[in-house]
Amino acid sequence: MGTIILGVCGSIACYKAAALTRLLTAQGDEVQVIMTPAATRFVGTASFRALSGRAVATDEWNAPLSADGMDHIHLSRSATALLIAPASADFLAKAAAGIADNSLLSTFLAADIPRLVAPAMNQQMWRAAATQRNIQQLLADGVTVIGPNSGVQACGENGEGRMSEPENIIQQLKNRLTRPLNGLRFVISAGATVEYLDDMRIISNMSSGRMGFCIAEAAHQAGAEVVILAGQTTAPPPPLPLRRALSGKEMLAAAIEECRRADVFISVAAVADFRPSTPKRGKIAHKEGVLILQLNPTTDILSAITEQYPRLFAVGFAAQSGNATTRATAARKKRQQKKLSVIAANALSDAGKNDSELLIISSAGEISLPRQPKPQAAQALIAHIAEQLVSHETSQEKIIP
Repeated sequence: MGTIILGVCGSIACYKAAALTRLLTAQGDEVQVIMTPAATRFVGTASFRALSGRAVATDEWNAPLSADGMDHIHLSRSATALLIAPASADFLAKAAAGIADNSLLSTFLAADIPRLVAPAMNQQMWRAAATQRNIQQLLADGVTVIGPNSGVQACGENGEGRMSEPENIIQQLKNRLTRPLNGLRFVISAGATVEYLDDMRIISNMSSGRMGFCIAEAAHQAGAEVVILAGQTTAPPPPLPLRRALSGKEMLAAAIEECRRADVFISVAAVADFRPSTPKRGKIAHKEGVLILQLNPTTDILSAITEQYPRLFAVGFAAQSGNATTRATAARKKRQQKKLSVIAANALSDAGKNDSELLIISSAGEISLPRQPKPQAAQALIAHIAEQLVSHETSQEKIIP
């Protein structure tokens, strides 16, 4: 991959950073380690110097690597990527605010290369509103966030906050650098469809479009050409080609047209299953008594697309009620029925929220993602799709369910 700057913050997960350094150098990468003062209290600089074969940067004012003391400039200009692992809550907060009070933060702020962070902290610190705000800001700044995982922590508590395993971090780093979706065209639907009762009233749902937009942005970052088909949305769309398709009928027509030249179709939009049989012109007058509506089923867009384009790599979403087991069972059935390559199951309660908990099901198996901000969930889903695509001779070859 090239020269990787590995930033190490103060955390018990520093031992994983040592393993990460060993794995990167073993595959031929150059690793330049920068440690925060707090990190040196957990692991000495000698360990990282031995593993990387390079002097370790710690404090540019005390022992700079460069003669002019501008390590933060020279290092960031000569590297392929900047990876912070582990990234502490303190580092995330300062990085999100643009604070540069140590060598690592200065390098992070000066870097014009891909930047990735792998958080590691107590589960309560990770869930704290301040930390989640900082993560959202870093994601908006183009920083890739890897993990964290869920499990037993050094403090004895159990929950999200464990740093991702070194092997997973390296895979995410490769995906970020190699842009594995280069040359592929993605069509992604997002938001809620709208069916009119009259010229004023509609049948719709709580979907904000946020997840679809996050997935579109993640696919774009991975190199794909992206077209968004958007229904009614409240979340701000990314600066990518967007085509509005408000009703189910409009969404179906747009999907059929755009998928003619597509390699991948990701159906994230929450499409209404029913529409009024006889929409009224004007406005239905208010009156006493009960208003009875007759609803007709709408066309299943995802099934229609997989039927018309059987070699298309199709990805669906299954928003279900009930517990995780019930949702997983329904998603497996939906994947088979609709002939999908991949399906992502989530809870109905995720609609309109900033975070989500996904179960990704494909022929490669099942991956359960912890609850996390939707941009991170989108990155994980796109990474899985990329792995599935590159595992075949051509992106046009359909993965058989």
